[in-house]
Amino acid sequence: LKDKENEIESKKYHSIIAVEAMKSDYLKKTQDFLNKKREEINQDKTRLEHEYEIIRGERLASRNQHIIFMEQSKNIQELRTAQMAKETEINELKSQLITLTRQLDVYKL
Repeated sequence: LKDKENEIESKKYHSIIAVEAMKSDYLKKTQDFLNKKREEINQDKTRLEHEYEIIRGERLASRNQHIIFMEQSKNIQELRTAQMAKETEINELKSQLITLTRQLDVYKL
């Protein structure tokens, strides 16, 4: 009877050791899996951050180009307005010259 009890105790002890070994192995595999996934996530995060910076740079460049285009358009419009003002001034001076020329012709007679 004592031998039977010892045998049962021995089997229980070995079962506990086997279960603890399985738990330890499972925990290690789970930890390895989680570490691998964490590394993959970090790599994805780094890649996405890099892509974001590229896209952000492209957007800023595009925005800056748009601002430059708008400034150039404004400058062109200002130049056209100034040109039209000068043309008007030239036409007024031509008109004055014609008037003065006619007056001079009248005085010559």
